[in-house]
Amino acid sequence: MSALKIRIIRLIIVLGLLLSFSIATAQNRTVVELKFGTFLDEGTAEQDVFVMGVEGLAFRVSPHALANSLDDPLCGLAHTAEFVYDPYMLSPNPVGPYDIGVPLDLTLEEWLAASGEGTYTVEEGQAAIDVKFTGLVPDGAYSLWCSTTTLTPDFDVTYQPCGAPNSSESVFTADEHGQLSIQMAFPEMPPSTETQVSALALVWHPFSQTYDADSVSFGTLMFRQLHAVLGV
Repeated sequence: MSALKIRIIRLIIVLGLLLSFSIATAQNRTVVELKFGTFLDEGTAEQDVFVMGVEGLAFRVSPHALANSLDDPLCGLAHTAEFVYDPYMLSPNPVGPYDIGVPLDLTLEEWLAASGEGTYTVEEGQAAIDVKFTGLVPDGAYSLWCSTTTLTPDFDVTYQPCGAPNSSESVFTADEHGQLSIQMAFPEMPPSTETQVSALALVWHPFSQTYDADSVSFGTLMFRQLHAVLGV
């Protein structure tokens, strides 16, 4: 066998090994398309922001009240109010009323203008996201949180900043046009199942102060504007 044929055979073998490696790498990588939306997009009431009613009371906006509430100013809850996370509207008063907290200088329509999409890629236990957001609060401070919701037998939700527990790796600022791009890596989240759902949440901090997992204050100091469920 000539030296040229031997070289050709060796090249074919090397190319075959490289192809096998590429296929194996692709098979071990999972890419999930992300589409971020509001609670109202999911068919439930907004959970963290409230419209201001009469007599110092605030209410959540449910889908059936959306059309009449778009121009309403938003507020948070008073620190003394009991916050109940109730996306499935199971409590006796899922939309309130609650005691009004600080005004947020936004209308509901401005709040709902936000959207985002991108990818969530998992490989060898590590996750990476590449997401672009629009319609956010201009120059607003934001953080990205990872959540796990247990549906049965008992409803329970846990939140923690994506990446470092003190949120140092997951704090971002939207530009003057309300646009924000996030590329970051963190440990893989548990895959969603029929009884447990993993999700990402983009949280707005109107007072420019972020919080770790031990000082979560949704609805009063920090507000989940968008979230994306990692599909089952």
